[in-house]
Amino acid sequence: MSKHSFSMWDYLVLSSTLVISAVVGLYFAITGGKQSTTREIFLGNRKMHPIPVACSIFASFMSGVSLLGLAAESYTFGWEYWQICTTFITVILASNYFYLPVFYHYKLTSTFEYLEKRFHKYIRIAGCVTFVMLTILYMGIVMYAPAIALNEVTKFPTYASIVVIGLVCTFYTSIGGMKAVIWTDAIQCAFMFAGIIAIIWRGASEVGGMGIVFKRAIEGKRIYVFNYNPNPFIRHTFWSINVGGFFMWLSIFAVNQAQVQRCLSCTSLKMGKKAMLYALPGLIAFMTVCSLCGIVIYALYYKCDPLTMRYIKTSDQLLPYVVMDIMNYPGLPGLFISSLFSGSLSTMSSGLNSLAAVILEDIIKVYFTKIPENKGALWSKIISIFFGLVIIGMAFLSAHLGTVLQASLTIFGVVGGPMLGLFTLGMFFPWANTIGSLIGWIISFIVVLWLGVGALFYKVVEQKAPMSIENCEIPLVLTHSQYFFKASNIRPNEKIPLLYKLSYLHLGLVAVFLVIGIGLLTSYFTGFQDPNKLDPHLISPPLRKFYRFLATRFNWKLNIDSKFYEDTNMITDSPQKIEDGDNLIKESSLSD
Repeated sequence: MSKHSFSMWDYLVLSSTLVISAVVGLYFAITGGKQSTTREIFLGNRKMHPIPVACSIFASFMSGVSLLGLAAESYTFGWEYWQICTTFITVILASNYFYLPVFYHYKLTSTFEYLEKRFHKYIRIAGCVTFVMLTILYMGIVMYAPAIALNEVTKFPTYASIVVIGLVCTFYTSIGGMKAVIWTDAIQCAFMFAGIIAIIWRGASEVGGMGIVFKRAIEGKRIYVFNYNPNPFIRHTFWSINVGGFFMWLSIFAVNQAQVQRCLSCTSLKMGKKAMLYALPGLIAFMTVCSLCGIVIYALYYKCDPLTMRYIKTSDQLLPYVVMDIMNYPGLPGLFISSLFSGSLSTMSSGLNSLAAVILEDIIKVYFTKIPENKGALWSKIISIFFGLVIIGMAFLSAHLGTVLQASLTIFGVVGGPMLGLFTLGMFFPWANTIGSLIGWIISFIVVLWLGVGALFYKVVEQKAPMSIENCEIPLVLTHSQYFFKASNIRPNEKIPLLYKLSYLHLGLVAVFLVIGIGLLTSYFTGFQDPNKLDPHLISPPLRKFYRFLATRFNWKLNIDSKFYEDTNMITDSPQKIEDGDNLIKESSLSD
């Protein structure tokens, strides 16, 4: 049971996180351009340095959810999910070379502008609505995670925590814009690493060193050889993590508005690619320390599992439980909660800024084209405040979605997977038409929503690594086996339909191939798009080269003119050239 209480020093450390974030927002609201234009609010005037942008990219989706969920994953199932680090490498390379050049060529603010250029205005609006759904759901989970942790260690009301986090984040995001988001993310990264490293240090010291930690972890089957079983119904295997996980994370890094928007805030495509590459070491380091933290927690409680004993209600409460159990130095519990708050603040601020961008660019400006810059800036702040309140409400519902890590990744598979398929269909296949893209996206979304919701409803249970309670104090009226059975009374998997057992990591893969397959088939029956009537830059540059290779090397008749293959000076590198390019695009749209 928890031994220590939250002290004045802990509250001081925690409050400093909120104060620093608010001050950064105020600073950017009263300096420089004072966030008076949408370009500054959404893109930081396209003058952001790749290093803070990299920190923001890393922090945006490595939130308090990841911190709580990854440690719980490692403790409960073992270190197998850590393999996702290798997937990050391929995901970032694919994002940099296949997707980002297309977005950067058109100097977009919203990624969904591409869907209108490639397909139709209504496809753009549908994509925007889907993104709004995804972001609200995910942000609700992100806000809920640190709130339950704070409640566990301080008994501070969960809903009060949600309101505090939500209001502070909404405040500095709405007034400080993209600059405040990126720089607070960079600062909050430090809090996140400091909190998790403090737990590892204190936990390892408690058991007698890292040697004992790994010895107990190996004996407890938390560290083992990778599982190469190709069965897609096993939760985590080498294939589900490196194949299914690739598509799931690609939907986040390649086409998700929050991530792409950060890269577009850099001065050039080259700097945007650097920002993505610079984020890679942070992603791998964070995954490693969070997974290691779970191993350390197992070494602490390898003879008395607090989850089996019902000392805690869910595995997501493991970290706050161990913090209050062993971190008896003033300020350390506060540092841990600060790291959770930092993760949630960084993710929510990114989401709010992106929501404001897509609502203004993809909905309001589509129907009200003559909005002055100053009014556009005001609209963006109002939208941020509105969605901040909506997300606070959504966080109250997140308690019913299961463990935070799997729930959040399931949402990305269900909503992000079809969206990745839609962008991939447009950028990779110049023959796909509007009808094909719409039907492919709708069917894909329905199928993966059915699979994802079904798995959550049936509460599919996976085989956990062995637990022990032999050193626990168990009530005399119960035996060990009786208590274990009472604590583990769950629905057996045998009664669950097979399809719902599909690994949640495969949802993105299923979604992408459904969109592409159905989209191309429908395009065939309704009449292929003529590639020669498309702007070649709507197609990913490596795919244009690939089609040229097929046409010249194998004499494939692709019905594409030679002009389609021509490499033009797609990307400019200097800030002045970028501004000139933006002006040309604006002039072109006005003339149209």
